[in-house]
Amino acid sequence: MIVVGVDPNMTDRTTPVRPSIALRIKLQLAMPALNQVTRRLWQPADLRGRYLDYLVALHAVIRASVPLMQAAQRRCSELTADPVAAPLAHYYAIHIDEELHHDDWLLVDLAEACQDPAAVLADPPSIKD
Repeated sequence: MIVVGVDPNMTDRTTPVRPSIALRIKLQLAMPALNQVTRRLWQPADLRGRYLDYLVALHAVIRASVPLMQAAQRRCSELTADPVAAPLAHYYAIHIDEELHHDDWLLVDLAEACQDPAAVLADPPSIKD
């Protein structure tokens, strides 16, 4: 159970919300900003260049996801007293296999769009964007 907020009429009580609903609430809070950025991404002027930049940035995220999940799986395996850790470690084991090599697929897509995969791999992601 996650406590999302306090009822202003009841100073000593909080409103419990299931974690899945709390996540949906948080995602809905981000939707206006996400929609605004998405509209800008798909504007016709220089769409190709912007989309290729997006794919390069997406590659960095995808490339980092498997090592990050592997680290999380190892940590979950260490947390033997935590009742959530074992099921989460199992989930990671399955999901890691599902995500393997997606970064390579994206490099192939970028190569088809005349982007040099070696240049994509050599250029670290920006910490500013």
